[in-house]
Amino acid sequence: MTSTRFSFSLIDMDDDTNAERWHAALARPLGFDEPQYHKARSQAEQLRERLEFDWNGELRRARRALCADLDTIAADVPRTFSEKQASGALDAANLDALLGALAVSSAADAELLDCRELGYTQGMNYIAAFLLLNQMEAWRAFGCVRALQRRPFSRILMSLEAEAWRALSLAFALHLDEALPQLGAHLKRVGLEPEMFLSEWMVPLFTRSLSLDAAAAVWDLFVREGEAILLRVASALARALEPMLLSSTDLAFCRSVMSQEPRRVDTVSLLCLVQESRCSAEVMSLLSRWLEPR
Repeated sequence: MTSTRFSFSLIDMDDDTNAERWHAALARPLGFDEPQYHKARSQAEQLRERLEFDWNGELRRARRALCADLDTIAADVPRTFSEKQASGALDAANLDALLGALAVSSAADAELLDCRELGYTQGMNYIAAFLLLNQMEAWRAFGCVRALQRRPFSRILMSLEAEAWRALSLAFALHLDEALPQLGAHLKRVGLEPEMFLSEWMVPLFTRSLSLDAAAAVWDLFVREGEAILLRVASALARALEPMLLSSTDLAFCRSVMSQEPRRVDTVSLLCLVQESRCSAEVMSLLSRWLEPR
């Protein structure tokens, strides 16, 4: 069976900070800069102020999608890494301003290109917060998230585009049959389909499910190896959780394992499993439409 495999070192990291590496790889080539962020942030703040006095709903009708995004952000912020907000590690006001700027900038692209999937989507909140927690300045985090929206695979992950997610779920189910046949068969018997857990892992690009250290390691691989590595990370997580999953035939228990246990997988173990994982050419071909060539 022909397989696709990437090589990387577990310790081959330069002296740059996470924020510097990720911004250089994602945002800098596309030219997203600090003035663009402050302009979008100011526009979001002005729109929110106007909405406070939109008694007849005229503004909401005129900017329906963007106003809905701002409402979603207001609900998303308090529940995004709430424990980090409580400890003071994450500034909720900074996150709220960043997400507002992303909503405004994304909405402009969506309107220009008539493409709703370019708007704000849930999952961006965890990505943005993760970048802030890694000491990235808000304007740099803005550039990184906007850059992700320009990458086909990242965009369809965050937007939950139906056709792409069907292909991703099919690809992962096929991968389990090939690489982890016992687990694949067990999950089918239990009734746990890939779409029931993959979105929680992959929509926020693993920033929500993993520990901060493990997520940072995954992001280092992501910016160096490309989107295809994300499927191998999902495979590695499934393999790490396999003993717990095989111990029960209860759907709720297995779903809980997929949701709660990834953050307990230590970074070195996860990276070793990613390095060992393989995805066949047949699996990757199902996603080739959205994957950028490396």
